[in-house]
Amino acid sequence: MTILFNTPENINDFEERWSQQFIPIAEQMPGVQRITVSHIEGEPKGKSEYYKIHEFQFANKPSLDHALNSEKGVQAGKALMKFAGNITTILFSESFEEERNNNDLDKYKSTN
Repeated sequence: MTILFNTPENINDFEERWSQQFIPIAEQMPGVQRITVSHIEGEPKGKSEYYKIHEFQFANKPSLDHALNSEKGVQAGKALMKFAGNITTILFSESFEEERNNNDLDKYKSTN
């Protein structure tokens, strides 16, 4: 499940409500295997209409359905709609991953 957030009018309010009202409940949904949050920096042509991507990965569609219909899933959905319903797009997708062993990646590591 991928949640796309458009840029909110009040970023500070959004961040507070997202981190305090949504995350503590959503991350307790049963069956969550992996969570990824991405802050959007822009698009190839510059600024993006999107602000944040929040992804929840489950083993399969029945696991996702169970999570969304659970007590925590319903609570998280209600919390999300209260503060971000008008700037949220929710997508369901099946993903595939491929891990690669690439020695060239060492040259891209941060030296900070």
